[in-house]
Amino acid sequence: MIAYIDRIHGDLVRAGLSRVLADETNCHVHMNLDELGRALREVREPEELTAAGRKSAVVSSNVNHILSQHIFDPVKNIKVFTDRETARKWLTES
Repeated sequence: MIAYIDRIHGDLVRAGLSRVLADETNCHVHMNLDELGRALREVREPEELTAAGRKSAVVSSNVNHILSQHIFDPVKNIKVFTDRETARKWLTES
């Protein structure tokens, strides 16, 4: 999962995007506690993702919302939502 996140964010940075909405509502992640612990230890904050003006919103399924929050909360400028419209509104705020 962390490799997936790193690859997606790398592609976004190379494309020069500063605001991203990732709709993961059809993605269902199954992790045990050991895998979650490993994922949390591997989350990083690349400088290019946390630069001024960059924001990413992840819209997760209700099933994965808590898991997604635990994984992404440590990363600045990434916030997890269950509603696409609320995520869009947050992205447009300065």
